[in-house]
Formats: sequence, C-alpha cells, structure tokens
Amino acid sequence: MPDEFDDDSHHLGNTAAKAMPAPLSIEEIQAKINMPATDRYLIRRDVMLGGQGACKVVFDQIAEREVVLKTSANQGPGGVERVLKEARYAAKLNHPNAIRLLDIGAYGKDHVYMTLPLIEGVSLDQIFIRISETGIPGLTGYSVTAMAELFDKICAGVEHAHAAGILHLDLKPENVVVGVRGEVVVVDFGEGQPTIGPDSPRRFATHIDIESTPGLTTTLTGVLANNPDIRAVGTPAYMSPEQWNGDPGTFSERTDIYGLGGILFFLLCGHAPNQVQRPTDLEPYFRHSPVPKPSSFTHRRVPPELEDLCVKCLARDDKFRFTSVFQIRHELRSWLGRSEMWELYRNMSSM
Repeated sequence: MPDEFDDDSHHLGNTAAKAMPAPLSIEEIQAKINMPATDRYLIRRDVMLGGQGACKVVFDQIAEREVVLKTSANQGPGGVERVLKEARYAAKLNHPNAIRLLDIGAYGKDHVYMTLPLIEGVSLDQIFIRISETGIPGLTGYSVTAMAELFDKICAGVEHAHAAGILHLDLKPENVVVGVRGEVVVVDFGEGQPTIGPDSPRRFATHIDIESTPGLTTTLTGVLANNPDIRAVGTPAYMSPEQWNGDPGTFSERTDIYGLGGILFFLLCGHAPNQVQRPTDLEPYFRHSPVPKPSSFTHRRVPPELEDLCVKCLARDDKFRFTSVFQIRHELRSWLGRSEMWELYRNMSSM
C-alpha cells in the first residue's frame, strides 16, 4: 500500500464500501488494530474543516465510523510540528463547542496525522455567503437573538479552551463550524499556545512564502521570510494589535477576546472588524483609528448592549477588554434573559 493518504487508490465511492460490515472476530479485530494507518482509514472525500485547509473524510475500519483526517503532508513548513501541537491541544478539550481529538499517529517516513469528529456542516463565513446569495434581507439573515445565542456557543467553546490552559489565537468565522444538527464548534487550534508562557518561538510563516504581502484572510505564523517587518500570529482581518506585533509573551485570554469581538462584529455586520486594505496597514490603523462600532457598518438596527459588548472586546489596549470569556457570557446571557429585550429585538432581521 502507498504511504500517502492522498493517493487516489484509497477513494471509495461505491455503495458496497459504505454498507454496514459484518461483525468481526477477535482475530480480525486484532489484525485491524495492528494495520498501518494508511490501510485503517479509507478515504471517502475531501472536506474543508473551518479554516484548516483541505482535510479528508475517511472511514475508520476499527471504530466503524466516518471521521475527519488531517495530515502534515499539506501543511507546508513546520507541518509535523503544527499537527502535533494542534492534536495535543485538541486532546485536552472535551466540550460540545470545541473540536476534540480522536486519534493521532505517524505514517510514511516523516508524516503525522490526527483524526477529528466529523461535523456535517459548513463554516460560519460560508453560511453568510449562502444567505447573501439567496437575497435574504439584511447582511446576516439571522434574528439578533438567534445570532446572540450562536455567539454564546462560540464563547462557550473558547471559555472551555481557556479553562484547559489553551489560547486559540486565530478566532474568525472560518474557524467556526455550524453543523446541520445545530452543532456550533470552534476548530483549528494549530496557531494556539498555552495560557501561561509562550511556546518556543516559531520562525516561519505558513502558506505565504510565495507572496510579498499576505492577504487579510491569510493565517500568519512568525516572521515572513521575504518581509522581516511582518512578524505576526493570526489572521490580519481579525487579529489584535498584540498579535500584529508578534510577541507571544504578550498573548493572553484577552487576545482571544479580541478575536471573539471580531466574530461578533462579523455576525452583526457581515464582514471583519479590522478596516484595512492590506495587512501592512494594520499598524497605523491600530494606532490612529477608533474602534469600529457595528452600527456604523450596517443598515441593521444593532442593540446597544451588543454594540457595547463588541466594542469592549475590540479595545486596542487589552487592559480595557473583558478579562475573561465568562464576563462576556454573563453579559450576553443577562441580555438574552430579559424578556423585554427578547420581544424588542427578536424580529430585527426584517427591519
């Protein structure tokens, strides 16, 4: 068998391959447990899991279920390190709103893989693109209360990660998957670091070595080889000022709170909060521009409570942000629990 998961010989498209297999004997189970990973996982199809790039849906012959497979083969420089770190972080998570690790292993000469639960759904940004294409009035198509409930679930996943000692550092709509059964899951902890003390410095940039200037939606990691002035971690359209400065020692829970503010801004307005044309504009933007207010960037009526919450999350100086995700959720749930607010704003998407 080949040692690469992306070999076409692994694709199974016929119905017989998907039929429920017959019960296995003890000897057959032992043989499957000892089989190489490239034989254990049978590739079904490609899939995009949030902003992680191409992954594959595979059938696990031992557990007899479909899972998502991510390998180091398509992760570029530092791929093995990135997948291992992401897998170890996911292994610490056990919450319905955060991605979990199922399995980790090695294959071939120098590659590693991880498997994750399969979520049948799409990323948050893709939902809004589809809503926009269908012509639903308003930028989001959600009632404000439904949007706030969704945001609370995103916050719950990040709060759990912080409790487990993990910062995400790349929070954006692309890294939130909304499932067809109502799941809301924060994915892709590959750029994360421990809440106490930074990881070892990483002196490479991911997927941007062919461009002199990366895009606003490109995930940056470390120093850009052909532009040493860019030293950042995260996605420019959603990253905090301290992420643009690129010093891991300054990252904290408040850094992720800026990212949550960016997602809330997106939910309210339909686009990212950092209002720049290119990443290199971020430094003067953070220095001279005021924090964007959602009501200034949408025709929808924005509840002042949510606007205040969003603006506080997006404060340039992290000392003025919420100190914990718990505080965000407390204010959010307090607002959602007020019956007069529910009645006032439940039908705002039609205004």
